[in-house]
Amino acid sequence: MVIATRGVPETLPWPAVETLLAEQLVVLPSAEAWLVDRLADLAEGRLDRGRVVAVLGGRGGAGASVLATALAVCARRRGPETMLIDADPYGGAVDLVLGRERLAGLPWPELVDARGRLSPPALVGALPSGGSLALLSCDQSTVDGVPARAIATALDVGRCGRDLVVIDLPRRFDDASTLALTTAERAYVVVPADIRSGAAARVVASAAATYAQAWLSSSAVPCPAASTRMRSRSLSTCR
Repeated sequence: MVIATRGVPETLPWPAVETLLAEQLVVLPSAEAWLVDRLADLAEGRLDRGRVVAVLGGRGGAGASVLATALAVCARRRGPETMLIDADPYGGAVDLVLGRERLAGLPWPELVDARGRLSPPALVGALPSGGSLALLSCDQSTVDGVPARAIATALDVGRCGRDLVVIDLPRRFDDASTLALTTAERAYVVVPADIRSGAAARVVASAAATYAQAWLSSSAVPCPAASTRMRSRSLSTCR
């Protein structure tokens, strides 16, 4: 179910979204084009099938990109077709985390500039996909934020063409981030194990919980060496 409305964040009908278990809340007129595309997809029988998981850091440098990448890699190793979306243009690009910065494929700037309806199989096929994990990453030129329409397009394509979509979000709640959070079935906040990180993460989680359907906090090890060992063990258990 999708609820369409007009208004600003302070006046949006979130209680109705929760009561009706709506999948998304669409704010018009900014999301009008997306809504038209969505209705056209339904008319053509292109129903969503993939699940969406969002990851964001409780503070800067918490390790959200590493967790998002690990989730996507582990999921793909277990069988489901997976797509990893990098929606944080200032996070350093997740293709560097995977070591795929040299793979040819479609980056965010080209998708942001795309016009018209996009075919899910064609778009997924245009993404870097070494090891069969489809990746939509920010590049080193960095767009100034990712527009909500581009996020909506990427999520729709991922859900139509993949079993699981993992999206790495920034710690700011613009239209693009809130759209991703309302779409996600599960959201993870990465919280390093120290007092200041906990205080910062509390503010982030409180703000984001307005939009997210479900939450599960993840505590990271503050020691870099220990954190590396922990990530290596986590990845090895998924093989």
